[in-house]
Amino acid sequence: MADARVEWSSADSAVAVDSTGLVRALAPGEADVRAVSGDLVAVARVTVEQRAAALDVSQSVVSLDALGAVVAVEATVVDALGVPIDAARVSWRSLQSGVADVSSLGVIRARSNGTTTVIASFEELEDSIQVTVSQVVSALVLQPAVDTLLTLGSTRQFSTRATDRLGSEVHNRTTTWTVEPAGIVSVSSSGLVTALSDGSAVLRATVESLSAVADVVVHTGPLPPPTAGDLIYSLGGVQRITPDGRGSVSIYYEPPSAIRIAQWSPDGSKVSFVRRDEPLFRSFVINTDGTGLVEILPNLPRVLREHGWSPDSRSLAVWLYPFDLWVVGADGQGARLIHSNTNTAGPYTPRWSPTGEWIVFRGDIQGARGLVLIRPDGSDAHLVASGSNDIDVDWSPDGRRLAFRCDSFDICVINVDGTGRRKLIETPFGEEQPRWSPDGTRLAVRASRSTGWDILIVDAETGQEMVLLDSRWDASDPTWSADGTWIAWDTRLNIMAAPSDGSRAPFHFPLSGAYPDWKR
Repeated sequence: MADARVEWSSADSAVAVDSTGLVRALAPGEADVRAVSGDLVAVARVTVEQRAAALDVSQSVVSLDALGAVVAVEATVVDALGVPIDAARVSWRSLQSGVADVSSLGVIRARSNGTTTVIASFEELEDSIQVTVSQVVSALVLQPAVDTLLTLGSTRQFSTRATDRLGSEVHNRTTTWTVEPAGIVSVSSSGLVTALSDGSAVLRATVESLSAVADVVVHTGPLPPPTAGDLIYSLGGVQRITPDGRGSVSIYYEPPSAIRIAQWSPDGSKVSFVRRDEPLFRSFVINTDGTGLVEILPNLPRVLREHGWSPDSRSLAVWLYPFDLWVVGADGQGARLIHSNTNTAGPYTPRWSPTGEWIVFRGDIQGARGLVLIRPDGSDAHLVASGSNDIDVDWSPDGRRLAFRCDSFDICVINVDGTGRRKLIETPFGEEQPRWSPDGTRLAVRASRSTGWDILIVDAETGQEMVLLDSRWDASDPTWSADGTWIAWDTRLNIMAAPSDGSRAPFHFPLSGAYPDWKR
C-alpha cells in the first residue's frame, strides 16, 4: 500500500533510522530496527562493525637532540569513511631500538646517535616514522679550570666534556683550542699545553657554538706562599699541603667517606673535621700526626654540622642538627647542651670569642631570630643582632666587633654590645663568608659580581673593595695566613692562594680539594 504510514525506530544508539527507513551506522554494535504500520510490526537486526581501511601517524619525521629525549606520536586507524576506530590497538616497533626505542603508547625515546624507522601497525595496515637522533652540545666544561706550570717546557693535558641538554656526554665532536695572549703557553690540537714563559694566559676550548675557558699560570720562581705547609684542606680525607706547595700528606683518610670543614685548633696541635656517613654527619678531632682520633658526641645519633674551637684549644662548640648547641671537650668528654633554638634551624656557624668568654651563632631567643651571644656554660644568652637573615658570623681579632652576612646577602658589622650596626657592603649582587684579617683592618669576602664568585679584600672601616680574584674562578671559603699577607680559597675543587695586597697573580696548588684552613 503505497499510501500506508510507517513509523521507524531503533532500539540501540549504535544505529539511527530516519522517517524514510534510511539506516545510518553511528557506533559499533547491534540494534533492532522496527517498522510499525497500524497493527503490523516488522523487525530487522542491524550489525555495525567498523573495518580498518587506513592507518596514519601524526608525524612522519622526528628529530631528537639529546639522549633520553622523548616525543609522543599518535597513530589513528580509520574506516572507509574516515571515521576513527577508537577500539583499535596499534602496535609499535623500532627497526633500530639501540638508536631509539618506542613504547606501546607510541612514545619514542632517543638512545644513541643515528637513524631508525619506527613502524605503527594494526592488522595488515602500517605507517612509518623516520627518526633521527643527533645530540646538540648544550654545555661545555674544560678541565682543569685552573693550573700552574712550574718549569718552562712542562706540559699539562686539558680536556673538554660536552653534554647535551639532558646531561648526556656528547662524543666525537671537534674541539678547537686557542690561547691568549700568545707567548705564555702553546696548545696543541689535542689540548696539550706547554709552558713557554712566565705569566698568565687564558686557554679557550670551543665545541660547536660553545666555549669554555681555563686560566693557566706559568711560574718558574720560588713557590708561594712561604707558609704553604700550614694549610690543610679536605676532600675524601684531611690533607696538609707540603712546605714546597707541590703536594700534600694525609692526616686522616677513610674511603669512601666525604670529609668537610677541616679546621686547625688554635694551638696547631689538632684538627677537627666533619665526616659524612649517610644519613649522618659526624664530628671528629685528630692529632696532626694522624693519631688520637676522637669522635665528638658519638652517642647522639643525629647530624652534627658546623663547629668552632675555643681559643685555648680545649673545647668545641658544635651544632647538632637541627636546633641544639653543645659544648664538648676536644677529648670528647664533658659534653653539655647549652642552647636549643625554638623555631630557627641552626645554630649556624658557632664561633668562640678571642677571649673565650662568649660563643656567637645564628639562632633565636624565645622565637626572636638573629645572632645570639651566650656564655660557654649556657648563661646570659641574648640577641646581639636581631635581623632574621643575620648569619655566617666572624669575630674581629680584638673581640669587639662581629662581621656577618645580613639582609639580602650584604655584609654588616656590629659592636658586641649590639651598638653601631652598619652595612659595610651593600650591593644588588651578593656577598657572604666575611673573614677578618689577623690585624682586624680588613675582611676577605666571597662576592658575586657577574657570572661567578669573586674574592674581595674590604677595608673594615671604609668598605673600600679590592678584587683579589675575579669571578671566572668561582671562589669560596677564604682563609688568611697567620701574618695576613696571603689569602687561600677553593675554586671548583682546587686550592689557590694569592698575596692579600693583590701584588701577584694567584698561585694554583697542583692538587684537588676544598675547605682550606690556614694555621693561625
